[in-house]
Amino acid sequence: MYFTKNVIKFCSFVDSVDAEAAPCNYAAFHRVLVSGLRGIRSGVLDTLQAIGPDQIDHERFDAGLAEQQAARAQIDSAFSKILDPIF
Repeated sequence: MYFTKNVIKFCSFVDSVDAEAAPCNYAAFHRVLVSGLRGIRSGVLDTLQAIGPDQIDHERFDAGLAEQQAARAQIDSAFSKILDPIF
């Protein structure tokens, strides 16, 4: 129940960040950030859906974890370039 509440709040957070208009200088960063947040959300939902009452779909669970990891790397990369003039 606690985890489910956090997932619901995170999904709302992703939607609110997506709906926010970024200043021109940060538009590229905002796009990458939102894409990464969506990837994390998708990965979390995949891992949740992989857990059944009697078994775990390990392939789907692992794919969800990999998607989350790739999305975090995407966000980390965006933050590392946020002050670059060409970003």
